[in-house]
Amino acid sequence: MSDSTGLGRRVSVETHYEQAKQELEALARRLADEGAARLPAEDRLTREIGFSRPTVRSALLALQMEGKVLRVHGVGTFINRHALDIRANLAEDAPFLSVIERFGHEPTLDIVRLAEEPLPPKVCARAGVPDDTVGIVIDRLYRASGEPAVLSRDYVPADHLTRSASEVTAERSTFAFMRRWTGRVVRYSVASIHAVNAPQHVADMLGVASESAVLVLDHDHVDEGDEVVGATEAFVRDDLIRFSIVRTSTDL
Repeated sequence: MSDSTGLGRRVSVETHYEQAKQELEALARRLADEGAARLPAEDRLTREIGFSRPTVRSALLALQMEGKVLRVHGVGTFINRHALDIRANLAEDAPFLSVIERFGHEPTLDIVRLAEEPLPPKVCARAGVPDDTVGIVIDRLYRASGEPAVLSRDYVPADHLTRSASEVTAERSTFAFMRRWTGRVVRYSVASIHAVNAPQHVADMLGVASESAVLVLDHDHVDEGDEVVGATEAFVRDDLIRFSIVRTSTDL
């Protein structure tokens, strides 16, 4: 999971693909409410929403990966209307600010910490760097109508920086930080998901009791050279954000 700059201010920077995906999802929701079972054919969708056919096809593929539609070759694109109600889909690459908003909250983001310090051994191992590697650590706190909801901690080896550590700023997201201060573009991220008892610093930031169970999305960020260039731990309060995933049948 790829939001905002500054403290508590939102920034919307959407590509054509993201815009097309949003419009197709809105169309699917509207048609489902009207009782329709399918989306129109690609050529008609291209005319109706005003994006190129490759963009529409990419957006449809993303919606299928998220389980919101099912594309059957030679038959059509079916709407999975119950899946449209999922507000936090593990298969969807949505920023936390957007996810929080879908749950009916006002989303804000605070940059609460930026420091240069030794990276945890597990991060060093995954990034293929020595155990004593120093890096940049950034804590971002996402709030839901003022209530702490997600604490995200980024780890980036200092050797990847194109400027000195004292010059860098946190930026609006992990990906924006990587682009600006390392010159590397994150091509994809791999996340493992598990529950942990909240460490004290996490409990303090999220406003929960020490050792309370929280969900962790533990990301490795991979660049265009297929190298792990950073990591993120996102600690999530599941009483505010409940993730779901759609499993589709292979019998069709």
